[in-house]
Amino acid sequence: MDNKDLELYNRRKQTVYEFICDDDYPPMKFKEMCTFLQVPGDERQTFLDILNDLTEEGLIIRSAKGRYQKVGEGTYKGTFIGNQRGFGFVRVEGMKEDFFVPEKNTMGAFHGDTVLIHAEDRPKGMKQEASVIKVLERGLKKVVGVYQKNKNFGFVIPDNLKIDGDIFISKENSMGAMTCCLWSELWTFQSIFLTRSWTASHRSLILSAHRRWQAERISDIFRQ
Repeated sequence: MDNKDLELYNRRKQTVYEFICDDDYPPMKFKEMCTFLQVPGDERQTFLDILNDLTEEGLIIRSAKGRYQKVGEGTYKGTFIGNQRGFGFVRVEGMKEDFFVPEKNTMGAFHGDTVLIHAEDRPKGMKQEASVIKVLERGLKKVVGVYQKNKNFGFVIPDNLKIDGDIFISKENSMGAMTCCLWSELWTFQSIFLTRSWTASHRSLILSAHRRWQAERISDIFRQ
């Protein structure tokens, strides 16, 4: 995209953003917006790209029913800080206090992810709570941990205790890894997903055994 095309794209993007933020705008689906704005057929992909860009930047949100709408009052963009017990916090630039996010409201966010949150009503004397409404960008690009092999799949138990979920690895993506091997491959989040089937006590037990195994292996090397 040359400078002229980029300038046109950004002007269109700003116009679409202002349209969605208008007080009289009713949340619409993609096809409804195309019809209402009379977007030509050969321009609809560009229009969809604009909506996706605005969504990824956290400027607008897409509801579960596919309707685009402006970010409402009490909605913030921040960095998710995970905890091994399942809950987390979100740090928003310019705000003195982090938002507490209960486990049920994390939407699978990982430590370091950029997320969009909605602040809940704050009871007097309580910490400010929030719910993650969208993961905008994954903060982790690789995970190191202990690989546990099953018959047709495996799991990686992360060394980073701020990651409270174990990572499913399909058989075809295991690259021959075996149980108790240190896993340090690069995985994108399109090919793995989280499971909460392991408790903190399970993880602690496996990691403890893995560290003992590492220590014994190092001792064996020095005895040779």
